[in-house]
Amino acid sequence: MKENIFPEYPVEDLHAHVREYFGRVAVPVWKSITHTGRRRSNQVKKGLTDWMGHTRMGVAVYCEVKKMGDKLSQDQIDFLNDASKCGCFCYMCYQLKGTPIILERWESYKAKHLNKQ
Repeated sequence: MKENIFPEYPVEDLHAHVREYFGRVAVPVWKSITHTGRRRSNQVKKGLTDWMGHTRMGVAVYCEVKKMGDKLSQDQIDFLNDASKCGCFCYMCYQLKGTPIILERWESYKAKHLNKQ
């Protein structure tokens, strides 16, 4: 029986992975202020990703982070779909049981994990 070589990483490690990856490819990104719980109508947009930035050419970059066991909300799916359709670069950073941290384009993630329904 094969043993899991990769532990379940804390969510902070996934965020560090995003910051390091985009730093290596020279894309400035910053952690967005997300709000959970009660919300007023004028507060943070529903579905906004955990990270945002832009390329040198001015194309928006969005990245959502999900620790093992977390699921995307419909607002997050809608945001990533809309941003992707507008030409933005959208990513998911996540981990599956027994795997290293995965960072992939939204369209690839969606085809693997959301279109099965």
